[in-house]
Amino acid sequence: MTKGPEPKPSKSQLKREMLALQRLGEALIELPEHELSAIPLPEKLREAVEFARSLSKRGALYRQKQYIGKLMREVDREAVERAVASTDERRLAEARQFHDVESWRDRIVAEGEPGVDAFLMNHSQADRQRMRALLRQIRRARAEDESKRARRALFRYLREFLEA
Repeated sequence: MTKGPEPKPSKSQLKREMLALQRLGEALIELPEHELSAIPLPEKLREAVEFARSLSKRGALYRQKQYIGKLMREVDREAVERAVASTDERRLAEARQFHDVESWRDRIVAEGEPGVDAFLMNHSQADRQRMRALLRQIRRARAEDESKRARRALFRYLREFLEA
């Protein structure tokens, strides 16, 4: 038994698909340059995305986004979606790590030695002497600028240690 031709998608379905492509194009516009360059895109689409970044007028940007959505029809949509999703996941992981380092720094500053001990219980290879020296430096800093500098030094040490 043979079937006839596939039914044509409805106008509403076509519009939903076009809006989805346009949103994907907007995600490309929002990507940092180094992440965008890592995604394999046709030259015409890459130029359209870069041009959209330079636009400030709302109407022109709207039209450019529509044009990008039109160009997206010719691209492997799933590959672009995967690439954008992987950059989003990486950014979320970086943000989580940043917040983790911030919370450890704040805990160490607030608790003092017990905070250092708690960090060392979780991360035994950390340099106890260096952490205590940084903590003393924070405690001794009287001026706000000096205190900020000392807190940043502790933050840098914790970030370097947790990234390694």
